[in-house]
Amino acid sequence: MTLTATWTTTQQHRDSVISLFDTLESISGSDVREVLSCTTVSAHQVLEDLMGLGLLQVAPSIRNTTRYILRTYGHDASLVHREWFDRLEHWFSHGRSETIYSTSQQLHLELPETRATLEEMRKLGILYGKFVGAMCIYSLKQRQKLRQATAAQLQDLQVSAEQKLQNQMTEAANTARKESRRNRAKSA
Repeated sequence: MTLTATWTTTQQHRDSVISLFDTLESISGSDVREVLSCTTVSAHQVLEDLMGLGLLQVAPSIRNTTRYILRTYGHDASLVHREWFDRLEHWFSHGRSETIYSTSQQLHLELPETRATLEEMRKLGILYGKFVGAMCIYSLKQRQKLRQATAAQLQDLQVSAEQKLQNQMTEAANTARKESRRNRAKSA
């Protein structure tokens, strides 16, 4: 029996897929498979990830072929209320997942301003938006924030993580050696 390796979507994978839009208006799963040299399942995972981040959306179906297009941040920046950010972030911190409409109603906020502010927060990576068709369900993005970094910054992070792992392994080995010495000393 052959097992397939698990797939982990990286920022490089996301960037490679997004770069397809430099020359194409819409993409398909086969375009993603080709650019990433991956399986259908892995391509679907990358596409789901990009849709979850609000970067892609499914295009209207043509001949039963699923195509994906870039999602644009179509909100009026003049309607964004930055003073609402803390209040909204606190409100979502209780585990809520809400639409624009329910957020607007429950917090007694104007709908156009709520839409613009939530979209701006999603764009900045403060909130996570899961798209279901054209509707977005917002929640607090607790663990993973989409941030831009230079290649040097990413390298520093990788080196830091590798160094931390090496330190943990060294510490574990030293602890095992000390324990072994104690056991030998007790038995002697």
